[in-house]
Amino acid sequence: KTYLGKIVEVLIEKESKKSNSQWSGRNQQNTVVVFDKGNYQIGDFVNVLITDCTSATLIGNAVNYSKNSIRIIKYTSSNNINSYTLYTDTLRLLNNNNELILFDSLKVFRLLNSFTSLNCESFKNNINDFKDLKPNESLIINSDTLNIYNILSDSTIITDQLNFNVDRRYAILNNKDLMLIQDYVFNKVLININDLVK
Repeated sequence: KTYLGKIVEVLIEKESKKSNSQWSGRNQQNTVVVFDKGNYQIGDFVNVLITDCTSATLIGNAVNYSKNSIRIIKYTSSNNINSYTLYTDTLRLLNNNNELILFDSLKVFRLLNSFTSLNCESFKNNINDFKDLKPNESLIINSDTLNIYNILSDSTIITDQLNFNVDRRYAILNNKDLMLIQDYVFNKVLININDLVK
C-alpha cells in the first residue's frame, strides 16, 4: 500500500499470467508490477502509476514520460515568485531561491506527460517585432528555450487580419522560430510552482 499513488519504473519481463492484455515486470525493489500493454514491448523500461495492489503484486497504468527525454524544466514567470526548476535524473523541485521543495509526484508526472503531445502553429510574422519586448513567461526544456508573450487586443503587433476565435499567445523558440499556441495548450505546460507542491 505504500506504493499507491506513486510512480515506479518497471522493466517489462513477460505477459501477465492472468491477462494477455497486460505486461508483467519488476520495479527496482524487485516487486511484480502489472499494467496494460499499450505500445510497449518486453525489455522496455516504463513508468507506471500504481493504482491498486494485492499482497504480492502492484497494479497500475503506464505513463508516457520517459526519464531520458526530459532532463530539466525551468519555468520563469514575470514576477519570479512562481518560478521553479525541475530535475528528472533524480526527481527534485527547486523554487526561485534554489531551495528544495516537497512536490506531488502525480502532478509532476502529469506535467512531464503533457509535453509528449504539445502542438504549435507556425506563424509568419516578423520576429523582430518582439526584440524589445520582455516575455511574460519563459520555459526551458533541456536546451530549448520558449519565450511566451501575451497577445493584447490593442497591441501594434496584432493587425486587423488576425481574427482568432480561440485565445492564443505568441511564443518564440530558441530566439528564431515564431509561433502561435492556443491558451488551452499552454495551460497544460505553463504551470507555476504552486501547481506542483503537495
